[in-house]
Amino acid sequence: MAFRIVLVGCGNIAREVHGAALAAYAAGRPDTVLAACCDRDLGRAEAFARDFAFARAYADLDAMLDAESPQAVLLMAPESVGAALACRIARRGLPLLMEKPPGIEPAQLAAIAAAAEAGGTVAQVAFNRRSMPIMVRLAQDLVGVAIDHLACEFVRWRRTDPDFSLTAIHGVDAITTLARSPWRELDLRYSSHPGRGEGVASIHLWGRFASGATASLAFTPVAGAVVERLSVHAGDASWYARLPVRGPDFPGGIEHHRDGTLAWRLAGDELPNGRTPHGCGGFLDEDARFLDDLRAGRPPAADVRSAAQAVEICAAIRRREPRLAWG
Repeated sequence: MAFRIVLVGCGNIAREVHGAALAAYAAGRPDTVLAACCDRDLGRAEAFARDFAFARAYADLDAMLDAESPQAVLLMAPESVGAALACRIARRGLPLLMEKPPGIEPAQLAAIAAAAEAGGTVAQVAFNRRSMPIMVRLAQDLVGVAIDHLACEFVRWRRTDPDFSLTAIHGVDAITTLARSPWRELDLRYSSHPGRGEGVASIHLWGRFASGATASLAFTPVAGAVVERLSVHAGDASWYARLPVRGPDFPGGIEHHRDGTLAWRLAGDELPNGRTPHGCGGFLDEDARFLDDLRAGRPPAADVRSAAQAVEICAAIRRREPRLAWG
């Protein structure tokens, strides 16, 4: 029986990476059907369908879901409507993978989780950094390691949107994933950029996990480059990762130092799936794992509740709160 996939939202993130990721997935599994895509702009949906070999295009979400009876839905909607659409889809009982954030407030995330439970289905959040080959390799190296400290730096060039939390959530989630522990406390500080626009600010976080590991995170939206860098320290060992975002670090890399010497170094394009934007960016593995889990009857690797603390932290950033603590 054919496994039918539909995609909702044919904008930039779908066109830049998910279309190619799904086309590659379907090419490797002949029983997969890219049944349809949907966008409120029908012309955009039709162009996406042509470019990525989807069978049909729609402008009406319910009409597509009624007609296509999909086994999986990928939702690539803007933050302003994403949570409401996710709830509509999940209440129908359709397995759902959604681009971040899974709601911009904890109440929205809870509503999505409740809709999935009511529909008897699964809803997974797409944090692509979790699936980047560099991040996967780093996480594998950290298995069984007692981490002392983690650091994250996200830098952008002329990002003057007033709510950088929608990007910062990726860094928060990446550090949380590597720590393998829930947060216990977090201090938040903000440095405004006068003259750049209302709400434009650098964000500095310092916190502690339940494991005892500490973490520092710096998000600088107005600087001279686009980079994302992570470091992990444990005893006499350190790891440094440059994530493959579009900037001077592309295609990224990872290196490991022990006892004062370089133990090994890998470039991002030396890792599996590290040579294409949808591969090195984690989108191919992210989509494939979700779809393969569905086909095998396994629970998703990361349901929406796994993002609860990241959503709470980024909601606090949006409100410029100074501190968070968890029992």
